[in-house]
Amino acid sequence: MRRPQFVPEDDLTLIARPATAGARVESDDPANEQTRARLMVAAMDLVARHGIRGTTVRDLAQAAGTNLAAVNYHYGSKQELMSEAITRIMLPVNRRRMEMLAAAPRDPQTGGMAVRDILACLFRPVLESPVGPDGVRPYLRVLYHYRAEANAQANALIRETFEEAGRHFVDELVRALPHLSRAEVIWRYELARGGILHILSIGSPGYLRRRKLDGGAPLMALDSVEPIMDLFMGCYLPMMQGAPIWSKDQLVPTGPHP
Repeated sequence: MRRPQFVPEDDLTLIARPATAGARVESDDPANEQTRARLMVAAMDLVARHGIRGTTVRDLAQAAGTNLAAVNYHYGSKQELMSEAITRIMLPVNRRRMEMLAAAPRDPQTGGMAVRDILACLFRPVLESPVGPDGVRPYLRVLYHYRAEANAQANALIRETFEEAGRHFVDELVRALPHLSRAEVIWRYELARGGILHILSIGSPGYLRRRKLDGGAPLMALDSVEPIMDLFMGCYLPMMQGAPIWSKDQLVPTGPHP
């Protein structure tokens, strides 16, 4: 079976060492290390394409070229292996977002960021995330499975990954957009975040032609970062900076957090 392409062969050693509390084996044996690595590569591919429920232990073993017992032997359980695979797919994007926020230029008086820079920190790490062998980013696939599956552990893991970064982005946008209520900032942020996920999941000229939306006109191929950044900035920067839509008396208290 072909090895998933979004984890380069040279990077197998980076994912071979135990990283979860559920792992049962820690060994300096190269054979054990390579089996762990192959299982992780297989899990990252399969969880992105089929989700947790759609992937069996047999699928994992077959893709990794090992036996059924290897999953529990090396990772403790299928759930632990798949949870770690999700973390390895999702965490680098948010880690990069936080690094870009920390390094971005700030106003010397207010300490705030320009809205354009905030959006660049939100968009660019997703655009630069690895692309799978089918041309779709595993990051996007995992997000869509997260919304479709009722897997409490995986869903909690993804929420935990996103919540801290989301608060930072909303806080920065509230500071940069003092004419907007926090409620309106939140929904505009969610609209921008959802827009990039949708465009990247369908963003090929072939898709638009199949839906007969192009009318025979030439289309932009969104196959590199900068054209997509130009599109998103052109659409979402004016939207984020626009005048308020809601009045304060339309806002509804949400109560304490659960």
